[in-house]
Amino acid sequence: MRMLEEPVRNSPRVLISHFILILFIMAVVSLSIADMMTAPLPVIAALTVLLMAYDVVWWKRTTLRATDTELIREYSFLYSTRKVVPYSKIASVNVIRTAFDRVLGTATIQVNINSAVNSTAPEISFVFDKDTADAVRTELSGRMYGNAHTAQEEHIYESIIPFTNRDSILHGLFGTSTWALLGVIASLALGIGTELIGSRQGSELLVGMVVLAVMFLLPLIGMIIKYYNFKVYRFGDTVYLSHGAIRLYRTSFKINRINSIRIKRTLIARMMGKASLEMEVVGLTSADDEQRPVLCIMTDMENIRKVIREVAPFFEFEEGVVQPKAAGKVWLMKAVYTTAATVVLASVICYVLNDGSVDRALLRYGWFATVGAVAVLSFVSAYRGYKVDLFGMGEDVFMFQYGIVDRCMSVMQYDRVQIAELYAWPLAARLGLARCQVRMLSSMGAATTVSGYYPREDLERIQEEVMARIRDGRYDYRKLSF
Repeated sequence: MRMLEEPVRNSPRVLISHFILILFIMAVVSLSIADMMTAPLPVIAALTVLLMAYDVVWWKRTTLRATDTELIREYSFLYSTRKVVPYSKIASVNVIRTAFDRVLGTATIQVNINSAVNSTAPEISFVFDKDTADAVRTELSGRMYGNAHTAQEEHIYESIIPFTNRDSILHGLFGTSTWALLGVIASLALGIGTELIGSRQGSELLVGMVVLAVMFLLPLIGMIIKYYNFKVYRFGDTVYLSHGAIRLYRTSFKINRINSIRIKRTLIARMMGKASLEMEVVGLTSADDEQRPVLCIMTDMENIRKVIREVAPFFEFEEGVVQPKAAGKVWLMKAVYTTAATVVLASVICYVLNDGSVDRALLRYGWFATVGAVAVLSFVSAYRGYKVDLFGMGEDVFMFQYGIVDRCMSVMQYDRVQIAELYAWPLAARLGLARCQVRMLSSMGAATTVSGYYPREDLERIQEEVMARIRDGRYDYRKLSF
C-alpha cells in the first residue's frame, strides 16, 4: 500500500485533543477532592504532567504500516502489541470526524473485520490529517473492493433517494422503540407530578421540569443530529453511507456482507405510512456503536422498497402467509395464563398489605385496576400477535414478520443461518404447531429472530432448505467470505 509503506504515527494534532481531555478530567478531580485534601493542586499538577508525558510516549511508539496483503499496527513501551489485519478480512473502513477532528483538521480511520466478537470496537483506529485519511481510505477501498472510489467522488454521487432534514427529524423523534418513548414520557410525567405534589416553591418546580425536559429531549436531539444529511448509494458492488451534523460518519461495505435486513415500523411510523431500514453486516456497527447500522432512515414505504431494489435486490420479498386458525387458541391461552398469574400475584400482595397500614378501599381499587389493565393488554396483545405475524420462504431468503406495537419484517439468507431451532408450548405441540428461533451472526453479536405459530412441517422446511443447499451445491461460499 503506497501511503503506508513506511511506518507512520497518528497525527500529532491528536495530542491536542488528548491534552484538553486530560486537563478537563484533572480539573473535575481537583474540584471533587478539594475539601478532602489540604493541598491537592501540586498532586494534580504532577499527575497531569505524568499523563501528558505518557500520552506523548504513546503517540511516539504507536505506528501503522501496510504490506501488499495486510495492515499492521504496533505499539511498544511498557508492553508490546502487534495487530495484523489482512485486507481479505476487512468488513468496512469507516471515517469518523468528531467535533475535535473538524476543528483540528483531522479524521479517524476505523477498520472493522468480519467478526461479531467485540464487534463494537474497531480492530484498528488511527488518526490522520483529513486529506491523508481520505487518501488512506481510498487505497484501502481499492484493496478491498477493486475500485478507486475517492472521497471527492462521494460528494458527486447522489443518494438513491433524496433525504430532507424533515426525514432526519422524524427518524430522531419516532425511529426509536415506542415502548422506550412511552417510558421516557411516563418518567417525565411522573417527575412533573412529583414536583407538583411535593414542591411548593415555583423555582424548584421550574428547575425540576427543565431537568426532566432536557432528559427527554437530549436523546431525541442526539438522534436528529446523528442522522442529519443522511446519504446512501451504491457504486458497483459496494454500498456507501454517510451522515451526521456534528460527528461526521462515512463507511462502505460490500453488498455480499449483508446477512439480513429489517424493515422497522414503529407505531407512529405506521400511522404516518413510514418505515426505516436496518441491516446486519458482520463487522459493521452504527456511528455510535450502540445500534444496528441503518441503511435508510424513516421515509415512505415506496422509498424503502427502492433502496432495497438498488442496494440489495436479493432481499426483496412479498407478503408472507398468516398464522393458521389453531394458532389463535395458543395466543388466547397465553393471555389467559398471564391474566391468571396476575390475579394470583395481586391477591398475594393485597393479602400481605391487608394489615391495617393501607386503606382497604385503596387495595381493592388497586387490585381491580392492575388485573383489569393486565387483562386488557394481554388479550389485545394476543389478538394483534395472531393477526400480525407472517412467514414466507423464497429461493434464497425467508421472512418473519412480528411485533405487537412496533412491527418488524426480517428477511434473512439461508446461507447465513447458524441455528434454526423449533420449540412449542404443550398446547401448541398438541395442535401440531411450533415456533422457529433463527440465530445468525450480526453486527452486534448473535441476532435471534422468532416466528409466530405455524405447522411444524412448514417451519422444518427452513432447516431442510439450509441443509439441502449445502448438499446440492446451491450454498455459495462467496456470499459468506468471513
